[in-house]
Amino acid sequence: MKNFARLLALLLACLMLVTLVVACDDTDDGPQGSEQVEDEYGREGDDLPELNYKNDVVSVLGWNCENPEFEIEQITSDNVNNALYDRNGEIERRLNVELKFTTEQGDVKHMKGFVALVDRVNGMNTHDFDIIASYSRTEGMLAIQGHLIDLKTINNGESYINLEKPWWPDNVIETVSIDKSMYFISGDISPNVLYLMQVIYFNKNLLDSYWNEAAKTRGYVADVDEKGKEIVSPASRMVYDMAYKGTWTIDELINLTRGANGQGTGQDTGDNKGVKDYKDQFGFASTAYQIDSFYTGSNLRLIEHVDDPTVVLKVSPDYGSFKTVKLVTKLGEWFKNDYCWADANGDSGQWSHSWNNGKTMFTAMRAHGVKKLDVSWDYGVLPVPKYDTKQANYYTCMGNPFTLYGIFEDLKVRGDRTETLLQMSAVLECWASETYRLVTPEVFEVNMQLKYADTQYETDMFEIIRSSVVFDLGRIFANDMAYMSELPSRTAVNGASWASTFGAYKKSLDTKLAQIVESLV
Repeated sequence: MKNFARLLALLLACLMLVTLVVACDDTDDGPQGSEQVEDEYGREGDDLPELNYKNDVVSVLGWNCENPEFEIEQITSDNVNNALYDRNGEIERRLNVELKFTTEQGDVKHMKGFVALVDRVNGMNTHDFDIIASYSRTEGMLAIQGHLIDLKTINNGESYINLEKPWWPDNVIETVSIDKSMYFISGDISPNVLYLMQVIYFNKNLLDSYWNEAAKTRGYVADVDEKGKEIVSPASRMVYDMAYKGTWTIDELINLTRGANGQGTGQDTGDNKGVKDYKDQFGFASTAYQIDSFYTGSNLRLIEHVDDPTVVLKVSPDYGSFKTVKLVTKLGEWFKNDYCWADANGDSGQWSHSWNNGKTMFTAMRAHGVKKLDVSWDYGVLPVPKYDTKQANYYTCMGNPFTLYGIFEDLKVRGDRTETLLQMSAVLECWASETYRLVTPEVFEVNMQLKYADTQYETDMFEIIRSSVVFDLGRIFANDMAYMSELPSRTAVNGASWASTFGAYKKSLDTKLAQIVESLV
């Protein structure tokens, strides 16, 4: 009798187990929960249930981003490419899909051509693409022209995309949500978010030559290793200390470029006397589209959300504020000095040659700007400086060439449109989740913090920079908003008046933004 009872209990337990397995495999009723998983390093897993899309081909239209993000054909010696290869394999394995990639020119010079391609195929019943992942400004144009699905309407707002997960950063979601709609999304899903962070790099050798003795008089000493070898100079410790303490400001940067005795750090070493070029030496050199970072770094915004369904978005009051007038004036006066080169013709890349040649003390550029740099001199990294010491936090501007992801309005429908859109939301969620665990650590921890960082100081700076990244619709919708994000920096580079520039654009910007809202809400 006891044996029979034990057998009956065992059969009941097995029956319950079978029932649970069947329930977990049932994917016909939409999103279902699953046990939370973590990788070996404790990185959070997703909530996707077991899904089987029967080797369905998912067509992705991507763009020619500078840093690989989409298709990787084989394993190589590159750790990031290998991580991308593994990520694609995991997406295909977990969802039983085949990713088919098409890549087109889509950077700032090819935005209109990319949009024209999508415009041609939309409505032709060829259903060429399911997912479109493009240059941020291009994706903004696609949304405005009606080529992307409102992600928040999928299955009445119950898609597989879980915005509570860490691969969808809060500041990204807050930015790309337009009233109750969201047409594109980004975060860890785009490795270029890390590559495109705006930073300040500095030449340690030049900094030492102008500031080491002054740093010593301020009480800074060299940091040495266990063998007594100098790893960080007094001058570098001084600027890193500013960053740690939160006193790293635009005024401090300007002061450093003047040299310890204020004589300036510029040298007209080129053969084109009196004209700034890459053969000269500068305390600071960059170009207008990189100098945009000072506006964002000063905790100033371009477009803001409005809790009013009749307005939704507005040009930020920051844009025409007295603070912005003072910022543009300060930068403009600084750029006039012979020890500064704010190159108005940034497309030529001449300003960067001065940095690459070791003749620039400080430069504003994107984080990946040094990835191919092979020089004999040491360089360090700092966040974009604050406006002043009253500002509580650092704010890192996101360079434009990161990728936004959306679902094509004219995608191929597999039976039911709602189920098809759910499938694509599962692909996006799995894509972001796997990138978060497989690719982000390689980009950030290996390439950023180790490959480009000589010491713990640089590693700490990258942590500060990464944690302070902000996004702005004024940059994403730049093509339809008169490139408003570049106007303050170009005004400063040209030494013009911001009050006059803003006054000339204010009315048209308000009109353009109202038209964008009307097309999206």
